[in-house]
Amino acid sequence: MTEQGPDVDDGSGHDQPSHPTPAPWAPPVEWTPTPTRPPTSAPTPARPPVPPPPAAPGWVPDDGLPPLPQHPPPLPHHDPQHPPAMPGGWQPGPPLPVPTDELGYPLFGPGSLPSIGRRAVARLIDLALVFLVYFAAAVPLIHIRDGVVDMSGVPTWYPLLTLAIDTVYESIAVTLFATTIGKRLLGLRVEGPDGTGPGWQRSTVRILFPNMVGAVPSIGGLLEPLVFLTAMWNPLRQGLHDRLAGTLVTSTR
Repeated sequence: MTEQGPDVDDGSGHDQPSHPTPAPWAPPVEWTPTPTRPPTSAPTPARPPVPPPPAAPGWVPDDGLPPLPQHPPPLPHHDPQHPPAMPGGWQPGPPLPVPTDELGYPLFGPGSLPSIGRRAVARLIDLALVFLVYFAAAVPLIHIRDGVVDMSGVPTWYPLLTLAIDTVYESIAVTLFATTIGKRLLGLRVEGPDGTGPGWQRSTVRILFPNMVGAVPSIGGLLEPLVFLTAMWNPLRQGLHDRLAGTLVTSTR
């Protein structure tokens, strides 16, 4: 606060205030903050350490190497007669027996006796192949004149060529493969007495006998099918040609 001087009379009858006297200068006082103490509180309890996750199989912690591949254990040997134990204590029973006929042959599937219908269809397929070869050989002897087929160039014995082709074809196929094309398509197989292939002697007798019957003049074409149809009255479904040769026809599927 400054002090004012005495009033001065300037002759106008009014007192004039004198100039204020300035206070002496003093340096400013530097402000220093008062230090404060942090509020006191209860110490925070330390958290328990978190355990590390369990190590994966084949991995070693802190070794710096990638995980090792894990190989599955080898599978046990599969034995159809002794299957492995199932969980829960359940054990599979033995396989069901295949139903058989009164002679011991399966009623269906491999080893069963095929029906006469299947054997007839297989025979017709083989005969179609034989006639195809026969006509291919007879074409050069057939001529067409004025729209009429002239077969005068075909010898009278030429139809017997079909029997020869059939005998050679069937005997070779059954000897080598125990079946023919027609039988293979129908799932049939020719067996000998021991269950294996019949061999060339039985294969030849089996087809030669019906073809010789078919070569009988006039009635051979009627007698030959009867040789195959006699299998209908045989328990093993053997025709006369099978019984003569000692062969049996079974299914492969």
